[in-house]
Order: sequence, then C-alpha cells, then structure tokens
Amino acid sequence: MAPPLWKGEQKINRIFVPLLLAMALANLLVHLQALGLADTASRGTDVMLYLIILLLIILSGRVMPFFTRAVIPGHAPKQNPVVDKVTLIALGALILELLLLPTPWLTALLTLTLAVTQILRLFGWYHRGIWKLPILWVLYTGFFWIIAGLLLMALAQFDLFPANLARHALTLGGIGITTFGMMARVSLGHTGRPIDPAPAISLGFVLLNIAAAARVFGPLLLAEKYNLWIHLSGGLWVISFLLFSVVYLPKLSRPRVDGKAG
Repeated sequence: MAPPLWKGEQKINRIFVPLLLAMALANLLVHLQALGLADTASRGTDVMLYLIILLLIILSGRVMPFFTRAVIPGHAPKQNPVVDKVTLIALGALILELLLLPTPWLTALLTLTLAVTQILRLFGWYHRGIWKLPILWVLYTGFFWIIAGLLLMALAQFDLFPANLARHALTLGGIGITTFGMMARVSLGHTGRPIDPAPAISLGFVLLNIAAAARVFGPLLLAEKYNLWIHLSGGLWVISFLLFSVVYLPKLSRPRVDGKAG
C-alpha cells in the first residue's frame, strides 16, 4: 500500500504510511506479551486505541466539513489550522508518552488538550441543520463520543472516573458510531445511490448511541447490574449491525445502479 499512497496526488494521504506502521508496532507489543517475551500488551492496546482515534480525527476533519457544506446551503464550516496542528502534536505526544513512559498527569493534560481542540473544531463545523439529516448527525454524535471519551480519560488518570468506562466511550461510542456512519454513507455513494439512509439504518444510528450511553454510564447508575448493561449494550450493537447487513447486503452484492464501474 505504501507506494501508491506515497506517489498519489493527495500528499495528505502519505500520513497513512507511518500510521499503519505504528499500528503494526502496537500489534507487535501485544503479541510479544502473548509469547511471554515482554510485559507490553497494555501499552500496545493503549497505543493502538489512540492511533485509531488519530485516524478518525484526521478523516473527520476532511469529511465532516465537506459533508456539512454540501448539504446545508449557505453554511461555510470553519477550519482553524492552528487548532488542527495542536491536535496532531498533542495526539503524537500522547501516543509516544503511552508507548515509552506512561505518566498519569501527562496523559490527563494531553487528553484534556485534545478534548478542548476537538470541541473547537466541532463548533467550527456545526450547524443546527444537521439534526434533520441522520447521515450527518450520526457523524457528529460519533465525534461527540470521542470528545467525551477524551474528557473522561483525563478524569480517569486521577481516579475520578473508571478508566474502563472511559475507554468504552472512545471505542464503542467514538470508533463504533463514526465507523457505522461512514459505512452507511459510502455504501450508498459507492453504489450510485442517493445519500439518504433507510429508516432502519437511522434506527441503527439511534441504537448505537443508546448502546454507548448504557455501556459508559449505566454501571455508574446501577453498578450491581453491570452484566445487564453489558448485555444491553452488546445486544443493541448486534441489532444495529444486523440492520446494516439486511439493508446493505443486497445493495453491495449487485452492480451500481448508475451503471458506472465499481
């Protein structure tokens, strides 16, 4: 993958080369512990988590302003290059810190910095009209969960919030919802269909957000029902992706409706 990414016209895509190499390193750290050669699995999983968050933050900065501008007439999402640079610097520093020498106060500072920068980015893109468009608001809710996860991770460094639940805000909430939303969008666009999700898919967007809320905040409300929250969250997740499969499998297994290649 490296040669076409590096030689392509869009130079911004070059960042995926070191990003994928870093993911391979994070994966290696987990396997080294599985082989009994090192005690590095925890660092590997933490590094991988924030590498994926880095990927989503980069992609969100490219697609969310574009999608918002395209469907809301007259709205011009604002992007701040300084905030974008601070985001990348803070995320890079966080990944290196977690890899080399995890330090709670520094992790808290960096995750808090990231949360603030993402709030600023989100305010620059936002328009209240997004709530009329499920294919758009799902991406915004996914980005909200990334911000919430970063804030909760900062609190977790001082034992003010359970780290495991904060991690689920980033994974189930941020990664899960954003990925689901992008899958729903590109599955329509790349099969030549209008970007208008079926009601069942919009229901899936809602169910995934409920699943994230149940998994992150449910155990705080009723800790003795911990297993219930896991089963509820997991069940809603499964239902959402079953809906996706039922709706999109026929579309993805047939030629494009506009007759184009793909």
